[in-house]
Amino acid sequence: MRRALHWLWVGWYYACATLGFVLVILPLAIGLFIVGGARWRPHWLHRLRQIWAVLTGLGTGIRVRVIAHPEFLKIHRLQNHPVIFCPTHRSYLDIHALLEGLPAPISFVAKHELVRNPVFAWFLRNLDVIVRRGTPQAGRALRQQARTRLQQGWSLVIFPEGTIHLSSHLQTLKPGAFILAKETRTPIVPVRMWSTLCRMPDQGQYGGLPGEILVYIDAPLFPNEYPSWQALQEAVRHRLSRRPPHLEDCLRRFRIPISRT
Repeated sequence: MRRALHWLWVGWYYACATLGFVLVILPLAIGLFIVGGARWRPHWLHRLRQIWAVLTGLGTGIRVRVIAHPEFLKIHRLQNHPVIFCPTHRSYLDIHALLEGLPAPISFVAKHELVRNPVFAWFLRNLDVIVRRGTPQAGRALRQQARTRLQQGWSLVIFPEGTIHLSSHLQTLKPGAFILAKETRTPIVPVRMWSTLCRMPDQGQYGGLPGEILVYIDAPLFPNEYPSWQALQEAVRHRLSRRPPHLEDCLRRFRIPISRT
């Protein structure tokens, strides 16, 4: 019975997310496009995405609580400098939590496969950096797009593990975020979200349940303080690998095998 309720809630979450986007956010975005034009469209589209996350949370019982390190608050309030956020990735709820929890404006580094979804494609093309994996040319093009976004004053969100996984251990971190940080001298901010896995593991195939999501924004790491991008990568890995005691309990709740490697 409990498992059935978990899956029922996941269905309700996706229904609320889809209907809220199609019936509320998309018409507002089209209206803003007609009235305002391209000059201010990206920032307003991002605000609409944040509104979508808040409305979806209200409809499904998801509450996002943000805790930020004082050092991050200092550079954000005094300098308002763009940064590269590097979050852990355990659930589709991560996007929801980051939209609510991170200070605007933010641009996600997103997989090209997501553009195939016609509902979200317009937002992705206007707001985010699209990744085409597989060739060195793709990596250089990605870094150029990302540099442009940073120069425009947008912070980037890059999942350094590359994809969602259900292991209780941190996976190998991809080098792209750290090379970009060294090239552009942009601070990297690790972000940990343990409780998204406790709410909805991966895409929801194990079920899910409402409740609080914790977003912890760590202290920034400054690339000029590290001799190489590899050293910066190791420092971020050390920050992100700290696991709370309850993480394995979350995995057991949804009967997910716990990796010991």
